[in-house]
Amino acid sequence: MINWTSRSGSLIDPPVLFLKKWPATSAFGPEPVMIFDKKLLRVVPGFREWVSQFRYLYPVEAGESLKAIEKFPSHMTKMLELTRALSPKTMSFVAIGGGSLGDFVGFVASLFKRGVTLYQIPSTWLAAIDSSHGGKTALNVGTAKNQIGTFYGAAKIFIVKPLLLQQPQERVQDGLGEMVKISLIDGGEWTRSFFQVKHASAEVLWKFLPAAIASKYRVIRRDPFETRGDRQILNLGHTLGHLFEVLGPYSHGIAVGQGLFFALEWSYHRGYLTKAFLHSARVFLEEKLSLRPWPAQQKTLGRKDFHQLLLKDKKREKSSSLQFIFLRGMGRPLRKLVTLDELTNEAARQGILKAVNRKVLLH
Repeated sequence: MINWTSRSGSLIDPPVLFLKKWPATSAFGPEPVMIFDKKLLRVVPGFREWVSQFRYLYPVEAGESLKAIEKFPSHMTKMLELTRALSPKTMSFVAIGGGSLGDFVGFVASLFKRGVTLYQIPSTWLAAIDSSHGGKTALNVGTAKNQIGTFYGAAKIFIVKPLLLQQPQERVQDGLGEMVKISLIDGGEWTRSFFQVKHASAEVLWKFLPAAIASKYRVIRRDPFETRGDRQILNLGHTLGHLFEVLGPYSHGIAVGQGLFFALEWSYHRGYLTKAFLHSARVFLEEKLSLRPWPAQQKTLGRKDFHQLLLKDKKREKSSSLQFIFLRGMGRPLRKLVTLDELTNEAARQGILKAVNRKVLLH
């Protein structure tokens, strides 16, 4: 049996601890360096007191700008100065924040002193469900997201309820977008209960979080380093979701929710889904999760701009095609290579491209 591990921890089966209070100071080894979103100091009750117990603190402004490659040398210089007296054998990096911060700290940990122990404490529902699991790290190059990265698993992931419950309602919607994505991919027993919820809330997310995380690891276990392509099914809703995120601007989870509408509609149009399934899925997304498709009044794109945005997609196989994830039913994702023209035609059919481009629909 192959043990898919990094120096820090496992990519596929790291300990995930669900806590109702802040972790003990001894949970991170003898010399932890706390790298955290400085916003947490003012918005999360009790965080300032808890983090002040640690000696080595590195607060940052979180967000995609944190992952800008041109800022990386400055961060490394400051961290080397901060940790000058520490040994790489006893130190650890603790990432406390959302997905962008987790990506950044994971990347730093994978390179710093040839790799130091990494712990993740996600502060958003989106990070708790998705980005803190699976060992992906990344930096951005210009406007192209996640172009440089490593696979580096956390030694442990701490899911802290009082931290997550401080998130505003829009962050709950973010988490719901990713949770419905993994539920459609998994289709297990837990998804039946999830699809029966009367009203989505933070408590609903907390209830189904362990099952959703376990679902993601079942996919990762089949393809830890994305060498076979199996892990790409986790991109359900993301091809157009990433585009909506740029255009919105929408937060990642909301954009993924919009991308799910697109993927479900295209799956039905191609004959992979029944009309009944499409209807029930749309009702669930709209009425229970308050997620919406790309609004009709939103600004539409021209064909050239649409292509340019798609050309930045990491799932692209070559200049004219990319991997798209369809759905054939609950728990039945389908990965298929589609051309940019096919995707563009479908975007036009669904009203995302300008009406002047509807001529491309004629075959």
